[in-house]
Amino acid sequence: MKKASTFLLFLSIMIIILTQSCVNKTDVALESKDSFTIYVPKDTVAIYLTSVKRNDGHGNYSHHLAMFDGNGNCSIDSLTTVYTYNKARSGNIQWIRVVNSGIKKIVEIKSAEHKPVIFRDSVYQHPHGVWNLNIPAGITIPPGGILEKYIITYILKETNDTITIDPYLRIPD
Repeated sequence: MKKASTFLLFLSIMIIILTQSCVNKTDVALESKDSFTIYVPKDTVAIYLTSVKRNDGHGNYSHHLAMFDGNGNCSIDSLTTVYTYNKARSGNIQWIRVVNSGIKKIVEIKSAEHKPVIFRDSVYQHPHGVWNLNIPAGITIPPGGILEKYIITYILKETNDTITIDPYLRIPD
């Protein structure tokens, strides 16, 4: 029964995220019925987090972090989220724990780099478990963009084990 409910949770999250945003652009054009175009800036990229169990085929289970972002990307343990940077305005990245995710608490989210560029400001927690990283205006993006590794540390509800995952944030040039 637990396998079925975990699979249904995973499937419903995928459907919600894929129906919400499958576009990877800074400005999304929405066609109106009045024959003019409205541009909605995409200053925030949300990353949704949930814990999943994987069976190694020998009856041993291990816990992993399933991540889904607002760009329509998903992965287990190794998501690379692309943030389309606009020099004229600041933006942010948000990490949101999914309801019934199996995650008791997110302990920290921080850069794994010695000299972070994207994580120049520290990640902070809002009430209700949402974590936020402000991307300041004026970052210099080198040719080829920036790829920065970061660390998410969280505690499982089921076992109180602490797990650390190291995904990436990328800002293309």
